[in-house]
Amino acid sequence: MKIQTPSKNHQKNIAQNAPVVMQIIPSLGAGGAEQGCIDVAAGLVKSGAVSIIVSNGGYRVPEILRFGSIHIDIPVHSKNPFVMWRNVGRIKKIIRDMRVDIVHARSRAPAWSAWKACQKMKIKFMTTCHAPFNISGNAKRFYNSSIARGEIVIAISQYVKDYLLKNYDIASDKIKLIHRGVALEKFHPSAVAPLSLIKLSQEWRLPDGCPIVMMPGRLTRWKGHLVLIEAMEQLNRDDIFCVMVGDDQGRKEYRDEVEAAIKDHNLEGRVRIIGQCHDMPAAYMLSNVVVSASTDPEGFGRVPIEAQAMGRPIIATNHGGAMETIINNETGWLIEPNNSKQLADAINRALSMDAESRSMMATRAMMHIAENFTKTHMVEQTLDVYEQLLQKKNYSTHPNGYGGMSSQIILVVKLGAMGDFIQALGPMAAIKRNHPDDKIILLTAKPFEKLATASGYFDDVVCDIRPKWFQPFQWMELSKALNDIKPTRVYDLQNNDRTNLYFHLFHPKPQWVGIAKGASHRNTSPSRSVGKAFDGHVQTLGLAGIHDVKIDDLKWMRSDKNFDDLKTPYVLIVAGASPKHPHKKWPTQYYGDVCRALIQRGIQPVLIGTTHERQTNHEIKSIEPHCFDLTDKTDLFDLPHLARGAMGAIGNDTGPMHIIGPTGCKSIVIFGDKTKPHKHAPLGKNVQTIQVKKLNDLMPQTIIDLFFDQ
Repeated sequence: MKIQTPSKNHQKNIAQNAPVVMQIIPSLGAGGAEQGCIDVAAGLVKSGAVSIIVSNGGYRVPEILRFGSIHIDIPVHSKNPFVMWRNVGRIKKIIRDMRVDIVHARSRAPAWSAWKACQKMKIKFMTTCHAPFNISGNAKRFYNSSIARGEIVIAISQYVKDYLLKNYDIASDKIKLIHRGVALEKFHPSAVAPLSLIKLSQEWRLPDGCPIVMMPGRLTRWKGHLVLIEAMEQLNRDDIFCVMVGDDQGRKEYRDEVEAAIKDHNLEGRVRIIGQCHDMPAAYMLSNVVVSASTDPEGFGRVPIEAQAMGRPIIATNHGGAMETIINNETGWLIEPNNSKQLADAINRALSMDAESRSMMATRAMMHIAENFTKTHMVEQTLDVYEQLLQKKNYSTHPNGYGGMSSQIILVVKLGAMGDFIQALGPMAAIKRNHPDDKIILLTAKPFEKLATASGYFDDVVCDIRPKWFQPFQWMELSKALNDIKPTRVYDLQNNDRTNLYFHLFHPKPQWVGIAKGASHRNTSPSRSVGKAFDGHVQTLGLAGIHDVKIDDLKWMRSDKNFDDLKTPYVLIVAGASPKHPHKKWPTQYYGDVCRALIQRGIQPVLIGTTHERQTNHEIKSIEPHCFDLTDKTDLFDLPHLARGAMGAIGNDTGPMHIIGPTGCKSIVIFGDKTKPHKHAPLGKNVQTIQVKKLNDLMPQTIIDLFFDQ
């Protein structure tokens, strides 16, 4: 799979949360379906949406890259069932990685693959039917039916719409009639430079002074080249020169047949196969009459509208889309299919017109196209269909319930540790207040899932799998999970190397509020990390217009326990520390001495901790047996409840103290020389820290004096 992206200048112009529309077409070469696809892609880019075209490539790929579309090369041209099945997975991956909102298929084989992929990914699928496909039996009818499976099906003509209604089980209101359109800024006589005419005339080696009959269209039998050759023979005029302009697309046998017919009818000097032309406006201007002699009805046919837009007389067969685009005898002529005599007569009539009649027909034709068949009309109507589909979207239409268009998706990233997570709660609350109608999702570590959910600040909580650098499949899994969320904006409250790396997992990039290089709201200020994490968050959120950031007092954290046996007044004792940071522990003996001093003053010491603190608290209680031991009897939600009723708390630089401090409880937090209080102290208006170089040098009486002097 080859992904080709537009220039960086185009990428900068893409709005965040812009709709992403992916068109799928077999290839990007010559043809009406291809031109319509390119025109719509340009309209999408101009409107601010993200345009993706998936095809097997073609010479027009650079064209779409220049105006800002993305091209992805996969073999969607193949009708091989195995390849079509593999394309399902490829398209699913594009939908997921590129956050596609709508898939628009323009051909039968890729429509099958896209339809299946959209079913699995639960996103919008639509189609355009460009032609009335032959139906030779039930199997062919079933194969063709992929083009009628869109939630909305665009028919490029009334003829195609009638074909769909007649042959497939599809409601009329699902079909949107949108005629193809021509780019008047390109297909207009005034848009062709004289030098272009000279250059093309020389390349084609056109004889001087001869009327030119041009038949544009790829070399395929149903385009009617053989009928035109017969008509040229019947004209029996040596002063007329005919050019057949179009690529054989590998149909060598048919090309050989056409060249043999030219020779057999003694027309070698009057009829020439030119091949592909990249300047069709100039080609039309060189022509005195344009022929579209399709023997089978075309779904629409671009040649008639392009010729009329250029003011050139057009002769086309009286079936299919041409009956809707040509006003017979006013803007051109309609003849019966496979009728070389009628074609010869019409060419004679066109070449026999005087200047005034020719000018009047040209004016009528150009006005007819400008009023009914412009690229602008076609693109606007197609974008209206996309908008209609987008308005139907909601969260339930996306994998994992994300991606609705009615509100934005906000992702907050905060992985840990406990103290840092508590400091981030105030900023999280501010984000919630500033995004009242948006869906807010938190990416965090598993230990904080319950806490985050209970806060009420998030609509969903996603746990980070934290892959190691040597686990590529886990990184792929994480990338998929993050991109499935499709956030409009990410608030990075972690701001470390890991989350900076996560920034680069998103494709395309959402707005990013943090320190990652390339972030839309990047905080590069050195002062961000000078103080507490909370202060850095306040500064960073200010870049995104969020200024009402307050310390979270944790009132939403409520306990379902009564602790009826707990006597007041009491002081919470937090003597433990993370097993990873034993250097943060003040000596257990000293805590025992503090507890004894509290008991002597009629104050109940309450020991707080988990299994990790069991031994520490057991030793404290052996020093002062009257301690109230709540080891392993509390959870995070009990701590604010206990703190609000406590006389105060004394503890190390550890998680529980970060929960106690914001409640307003008077707190003494003990620091050694390994951490800095001005950066890592708990939040709270009644928090006081004390730091010593060696914790063993901090005597119990100092803590008692400090506590009661507050």
